[in-house]
Amino acid sequence: RDSVSHSRHGGNACLSLRLEQTDYPEVGKFQPASKALTVPSCGIRATSPENPNRVCGKDRQRENKKMKALVFNGPRDIRYETYPDPSLKTENSVILNVERCSICGSDLHMYHGDNLGTASYSDGVKPFCVGHEFAGEIVEVGKQVHRFKVGDKVLASGGAPCGECSYCLSGHAQLCSGWTAFGLSTGLNGGQAEFVNVPMADLTLQPIPEGISAEQSILLTDAMCTAYFGLTRTGLLPGESVAVVGLGPIGLIGVELAFILGASEVFAIDPVANR
Repeated sequence: RDSVSHSRHGGNACLSLRLEQTDYPEVGKFQPASKALTVPSCGIRATSPENPNRVCGKDRQRENKKMKALVFNGPRDIRYETYPDPSLKTENSVILNVERCSICGSDLHMYHGDNLGTASYSDGVKPFCVGHEFAGEIVEVGKQVHRFKVGDKVLASGGAPCGECSYCLSGHAQLCSGWTAFGLSTGLNGGQAEFVNVPMADLTLQPIPEGISAEQSILLTDAMCTAYFGLTRTGLLPGESVAVVGLGPIGLIGVELAFILGASEVFAIDPVANR
């Protein structure tokens, strides 16, 4: 079992990662055993002299412009290390102080050096921050952001749309052909980090409703949405039976959602006996 952790006392920041040995060859040599990263929100903020619109935590160490993050350096080489502090790339962006994030199966494919679509992760990749499932608190807002303000608690979509195509302009940003995923390349650094730049914030972020914790909201960034999408494609009606194949996190959520949607019987199937 490998583990890596870091903390800065005083409640400013805490990050942790745990990977566990497994003999499941289809997944590979390592599996996530717990949440990838936890970064409690900082309690002390100060206005940045560089940008009067920016309100940021003292733990951000603006004098060094560095943060801690999980950084992809190549196959089987994701490191917890110092990385440049993000800044607003556009006026429609925000900077998010990440409070919770999680590992996706696509992160594991990347870790093992597999291809994701047309992207190859076998070698020669410039380092970038991983992670596309995250939630946290806004600490800086660009001038063209209209739905959010500093201090808002939000969850992020898995990526950012272009904001200019007909789909984006008609409220269907999920169909945008220029959509870019967080944490799969240097094009858009991910959220397994202390801070992350979120472009097209008005379309990319959603407010966390009152009474919903950051721990709960992280499910809405990807895993629960994916399970729900799959179930709604089946045409499942109340009283019917349904089978869920694959009992990883998304599969287990799918089992629970199937009952919520009215299934009378759910067949949960997985080739791994201990699941």
